[in-house]
Amino acid sequence: MKTRTIGWLAVLFAGIAPAIALADDVPVDPAPPAHEFPLGTRTRDYLDRQRSGEESSNAHGLTPPAERRARKRYLQSFEHPIPDQFGVKDQSGK
Repeated sequence: MKTRTIGWLAVLFAGIAPAIALADDVPVDPAPPAHEFPLGTRTRDYLDRQRSGEESSNAHGLTPPAERRARKRYLQSFEHPIPDQFGVKDQSGK
């Protein structure tokens, strides 16, 4: 059993050794300078366009009357106290 394990280790090492030897000879390209490819440039450009008004919109999602009704419903939701416990109703359909 040990002979078989040693055999597999020998095969594994024989397959990996040339790859390790070649890895030292492969030239590695240095990373580009940070100023050449800065991270987040697309996001910064987009935020700059929003800030300048180039990406802004005048249209609102809701019309003024609908906005007023929605705001009123929202404010009215705070008029009711939150109960300490919620009662469970019988949901069996009887």
